[in-house]
Amino acid sequence: MNPWSRLQWVNKKLKSIEIQKARMRLETDKLYKERARLREIMAAELRGWPNYHVTRRESEVLTLLATNPLLTNKEIANSLFITERTAKFHLSSLLKKFDATNRGELAIISEKTTKEAVQ
Repeated sequence: MNPWSRLQWVNKKLKSIEIQKARMRLETDKLYKERARLREIMAAELRGWPNYHVTRRESEVLTLLATNPLLTNKEIANSLFITERTAKFHLSSLLKKFDATNRGELAIISEKTTKEAVQ
């Protein structure tokens, strides 16, 4: 391989790496913006759950469930930057606090409470 073609190959690889880094920065930026939006919603929701002694993190989990009840523990964990086990723990704690039998019921309770807190 001659030096010019080698240099072109290196430049091409560098550009692809730069593009990948830019994409990663965009995705990270989106995650932080989404998290900030969820925090704003949760602040309003916490006013609606004083009798249940819901923690801030549990409130975040409830907010995610209200927006999408089909989220898996892994998806919840990734959205909140916690481990899957921690997400599972928060869900089981919430199920006990709200006396719900499954996450679908928890999502319905969360939606109702959110509407009441916003009004």
